[in-house]
Amino acid sequence: NEQFALAERDFEASAALGDGGMGAFNLGALRLQARKPREAIAAFDEASRQGYNLFNLPFERGMALMALGNVAQAYEQFSAALNLNPTSPSREALQLQAGRAALQLGKRDEAIAHVEKALAADPRNKEARYVLSMALIAKGEHARAAAILDRLLAEGQSVSAFYARALANHGLGRKAQAQSDIDNAIRLAPRNPVFREWQAKIAAMP
Repeated sequence: NEQFALAERDFEASAALGDGGMGAFNLGALRLQARKPREAIAAFDEASRQGYNLFNLPFERGMALMALGNVAQAYEQFSAALNLNPTSPSREALQLQAGRAALQLGKRDEAIAHVEKALAADPRNKEARYVLSMALIAKGEHARAAAILDRLLAEGQSVSAFYARALANHGLGRKAQAQSDIDNAIRLAPRNPVFREWQAKIAAMP
């Protein structure tokens, strides 16, 4: 839209004046917000060449890489950003994203460590509690995950929490509870094929 184009021109002009990479970084952030991750990464690379070296550069580059499905590279960027010692609340946001990426990479212990650090600063963060529960389920700690999800669902209905608790209850051999949870997940998101697959798997439990 026109506002985006104006902002883009402003940041390009700033970059042309030699601002130490600030304009190029802002241009990348704008492109990422506009769901143009490849263009965003090109701008972040230019910001780096111009000397921009704050933690939010690898953070935002990591988010762009996640949008492209390059999870391993994104995790490297999140780790690099954390090594630059960002302050709160950016630190916790980074730890959450690092935990999410680690979980997708099968690095369960690292995922748990990252997310637990985020939760130490913000114990009520719902997204972090969900990611922690999924990492625990992946590690086989179903009872601990179920306890976290019980508290999360007591605060309000959530399709992701119902799904995660169905997995936890499945792991614990609780067929009726798992069936109820997956049915609730499907009620809230009826077009999700993964939920249907788990519904069939749970129905086949003894």
